[in-house]
Order: sequence, then C-alpha cells, then structure tokens
Amino acid sequence: MDPEFRKWFTSESKRIDIAVELSNLRKESGLTQRELAEKVGKAQSTIVRIETGQMLPSVTLINDIAFVLGKQVEIKFF
Repeated sequence: MDPEFRKWFTSESKRIDIAVELSNLRKESGLTQRELAEKVGKAQSTIVRIETGQMLPSVTLINDIAFVLGKQVEIKFF
C-alpha cells in the first residue's frame, strides 16, 4: 500500500471513529449538540463538525468533552 494513502486512510478512519463515538456518547447522556457545546464551552458548530467528521478535535478538546460526559480518555499505541 502506498505510504501516503495509508497515512490519509488512517487519519480519516480515526476522524470517523471519533465522530461516531462522540455522537453515541452524547446521545447516551441525553444531551443535544447545543447542550453539550454549552457544557464544554464551545460553539454548537464545533460539536457538529466533530460528529460529522469534518473536524479532528485536539486531545484537550476530547478530554474536555469526556470530563463533561463523565468519561475518561485512554490513548493506546499499538
């Protein structure tokens, strides 16, 4: 596999994984995108962009969202 394609594919896969996970966690918590955004101190458009895969959030933002949702972030290298 072409190394550049592999890099792009991996990045896109992670973006989608985060989008799906955040959307599921938010819905399980019973929050709207607007409510989550307010609790995190971000614009609703930020949550929308993450959940639609348009934005790859920083680790800091992921941690902020996890805290609001009562979750912890675990990063693994494998």
